[in-house]
Amino acid sequence: MTTYSIPNSDCRMVVGVPSEDPELWAAYLAGALDTYRKFGVESALEFEEIRDGSSTSMFLVAISPDGEVVGGVRAQGPYAVADDSHALLEWDGCPGQADLYDMIADRIPEGVVEMKAAWVSDRCPDRKAITHSLARIPRIAVMSRLDARYVIATAGTDPVIKLWVSAGGVIASHIPTAPYPSAQYHATPIWWDRSDFVDDPAIAA
Repeated sequence: MTTYSIPNSDCRMVVGVPSEDPELWAAYLAGALDTYRKFGVESALEFEEIRDGSSTSMFLVAISPDGEVVGGVRAQGPYAVADDSHALLEWDGCPGQADLYDMIADRIPEGVVEMKAAWVSDRCPDRKAITHSLARIPRIAVMSRLDARYVIATAGTDPVIKLWVSAGGVIASHIPTAPYPSAQYHATPIWWDRSDFVDDPAIAA
């Protein structure tokens, strides 16, 4: 099991696969469901659809010194076709879906992975440090382990968008935002390109 240190925190980041780490996966799901419910958007988690782990290639969790899972994120892909991307469902019936489809399809040959369901416990004193580390996960773990050049994720609030951009993400600015998972959000597609990154000395295995 691969473990990463989290700067400015006593927590650690652990990489898992649902079928190989079922207890860790269950803890990740429980935390994600609790967090999404607090914001009233648990439907976006699609809990029943993802709980068996079959759609998740790998996941990462932040674990506190006492062993509690206090945050995490999961990855889908690499995709075989653009239609596999969840982002397209978020733009269903919205302007920009066709352009988003083309962006994904053009990148499929070099590998596209999608990050979903990132969360951090609001009870964790190291919340800020964990949040920043989760934003950097695509380039330090997911791309290399899944041999994908690109990562796509969607963010629906300005603070999350700003965070992901600060971690190397690039907004697909020509794609109009989508009201997902509800009208109070403005889902925005963000891309990471593995070829743009250099080693990050702040995060060590």
